[in-house]
Amino acid sequence: EHLLTNRLDLSDLGSKMRGLRRIGVPYTDADIAAAPARAQAQADSIAASVVTQGGPEQLANKEIVALVAYLQRLGVDLQRLNDAAPTAALPTP
Repeated sequence: EHLLTNRLDLSDLGSKMRGLRRIGVPYTDADIAAAPARAQAQADSIAASVVTQGGPEQLANKEIVALVAYLQRLGVDLQRLNDAAPTAALPTP
């Protein structure tokens, strides 16, 4: 239940991204600068979608939207990997 009640804190997102960049994630300065606004826009979109489906309001500033955003992104990234993977030729009978 804490995901529904804890406030989403995006204030340290840039610091986290800079740390990830140090270990090889290719974030640009522009990516890092835009991240908080993009994350909030994504949270707002997810929260609005929940409301249109009959869910509770006021989720845009809760940690639950961060989890939903992560899962959505994971699905997108996995689909891109699948789409980019070469398909093996099926043997002909």
